[in-house]
Amino acid sequence: MNFVLLLLAEALLALDWRQTLTIARDPAVYSEINKILRPHPSVAAVCRYFLLCMLGLALTAWYFQEASIYLSSFIVVLESVVIVRNRILFGTWF
Repeated sequence: MNFVLLLLAEALLALDWRQTLTIARDPAVYSEINKILRPHPSVAAVCRYFLLCMLGLALTAWYFQEASIYLSSFIVVLESVVIVRNRILFGTWF
């Protein structure tokens, strides 16, 4: 169960990463609401942010297995909402 939840969270992060790259590549049309990335992030900033998020989640799952259940569950819920919101705004899943 832990591993499946972790994979789902990582997959949703990867999909959000792809959607956020759309924002970074077209700043005249789209803006980001993530306070860490700011409204018009660069492609490099987006890649760095998501790479660190995904790596951090994997390391948490490896070293803190109990906590990773809650963290992965939170990320699945949060990313699901974000991805659907982006789908509505962009008209595409990625």
